[in-house]
Amino acid sequence: MLAALILTALAFCIQVSAGLLNIDTPVNFACHNGDFISGLLKCNGERNCPDGSDELFSTCYDNICNYETQFRCNYGGCVDVAKKCNHVPDCWDKSDEIKLMCANDTEFAELLTKWRGNCTGELFKFHCKNTADHCLKLSAVCDGITNCPEGDDESVELCGGSICPEKTFRCESGACININDFCNHNIDCSDGSDELPEICINTRVEIDDKVWKSNSCQLPIKTGMQIIDYFEETSFMPGGQVPDKTVVAATCGNGYDDSGEAINKCDDGEWHNQWVGCFRQCDQSSHVRRVKFSTQCILDDGLVDCQGNTHIENTKLYVTCASGYKDSSGVTKGLHTCSENGTWSIEKQNPICEPICGITSPQHPDNIPWTVTIYHTPNSAGDYNFKCLGTIVSPYMVITTDMSEYEAYSYIIAEGKHTVNFNQDEDHGYVLHNVVYRRIISHEVNKVTYKAALFTVVKPFKFGALVRPICLIPNDAEAEDSMTPASICYA
Repeated sequence: MLAALILTALAFCIQVSAGLLNIDTPVNFACHNGDFISGLLKCNGERNCPDGSDELFSTCYDNICNYETQFRCNYGGCVDVAKKCNHVPDCWDKSDEIKLMCANDTEFAELLTKWRGNCTGELFKFHCKNTADHCLKLSAVCDGITNCPEGDDESVELCGGSICPEKTFRCESGACININDFCNHNIDCSDGSDELPEICINTRVEIDDKVWKSNSCQLPIKTGMQIIDYFEETSFMPGGQVPDKTVVAATCGNGYDDSGEAINKCDDGEWHNQWVGCFRQCDQSSHVRRVKFSTQCILDDGLVDCQGNTHIENTKLYVTCASGYKDSSGVTKGLHTCSENGTWSIEKQNPICEPICGITSPQHPDNIPWTVTIYHTPNSAGDYNFKCLGTIVSPYMVITTDMSEYEAYSYIIAEGKHTVNFNQDEDHGYVLHNVVYRRIISHEVNKVTYKAALFTVVKPFKFGALVRPICLIPNDAEAEDSMTPASICYA
């Protein structure tokens, strides 16, 4: 009972709704493929023509059913009323089994709660799916106008069971529009069924050339694009039709980049401007931030900055070993592409890049590339005093003697070997690295325990001829026996 009352209220709250037109049914029906069937088989819920043309909306839209003994399918066909809501589809479009129409009071209350979503206030509101707070009033549901971004306010599931009052036209989806909007050269049904040429040519006597033209404009179907009415801010469904003179605004959703004109106008069936383009974006690849890699990004044969936060679909990311690293896999260059789903697809695996260690440069024979200098600041004036030398063991780590006397953040590390104190405001020329973490480690050799400090720096070392890590000795018993203690302030 509750479901019936709500359906009746839904119909009469809609101010533009759907009526039926009377046209005599021929004794024989000519299928679109040239075959003939009995006129009694036309619009009976079953496809009797080989091409199914006897059960199309354009064939049956004006069909009249005996509502005492028959149920009228959404497209206009008639089936036995006893077959309505029997859990078996008898209309080929399955409109005799629509959930809203067939629900009992309990099921209807559940559907009502589902469709209301987060909307509050009136007895019935409709919450557009996949939106945070897009709520519609009853009068905006099943009115032929798509108000939800995904068109669910005009879906067959919702509108198929609605009852349209007199002097209205029933859209194929079940929505209702005013009869004066039927075949008026402007699409008013969200599915465009009120302006089908095969219907309008046969119902408008003023048509002489048998060509029916709609002044409406079709919206593009572009992934990521959102289109709204510029003045009313109501949403349109991609691929739908909008009336003549409508001004719309197009935006690109999250994860997309836009280009082109965002505002457009339907003018006598044509769009005034070129549509904005929505291009899928990929977040910056993590490979760009890895010190062992060198990267190059190319889009449309042109170089783009790999350091950018996002990259457009089809951007190519090439990965090679950075300076100071060598490949051990035989792969010279990795390749990744920004795909249509917003992720980087792997076309060619990256090389395995290992640091070149323990080698001095013949051009700089006096430089020991793995040596760094550790300074300490005793005050807030920016003075730094020499404390010790250390050794680079990885892009982020330096090892030195036990230095647990002060807090880790009070140390700073300079690339190369230096002994001169400095102030941070001086033009000292040092390449400095702040310390983010310090760990004290111990090692026992011949029953003597030695301690060392392992510093982790914020900014990684950029390896090359002048800066390299030392080669670490394998961790085995033979290597341990061959190790000797470090000097007092040199690792």
